[in-house]
Amino acid sequence: MSGIERVPRRAYLSLVGSVLSYAGIVLYALVTGDPIAELTADVLFGLIALAIGGGLYWVAESRTDPLRAAGASFVTGGLAQFIAILAEDPWIDLLATLAVLGGIALYVYATRYASA
Repeated sequence: MSGIERVPRRAYLSLVGSVLSYAGIVLYALVTGDPIAELTADVLFGLIALAIGGGLYWVAESRTDPLRAAGASFVTGGLAQFIAILAEDPWIDLLATLAVLGGIALYVYATRYASA
């Protein structure tokens, strides 16, 4: 067993539950305009990004593994999200989103194409 298969099932299920909760909170915030729900969604986005990033970085098999780059991108996005919350800066918020999207792209590359 190597790489991503080493992630414990409990951690995987916790992340799936967190992502689903995030989606529900975002939908609620969009429908109601509730600022507490928006802040909660932003905080949860940062926490999920940090958790996924840390996990991917941890399971990477080498320094050049694309999973490690994906993990670093997710961690960058999570940290940027918290900075955006504190600074109330939409540009930093955009940076957080782009970093997480980059992490997703790197994860897809690592799991679909890098092993081929």
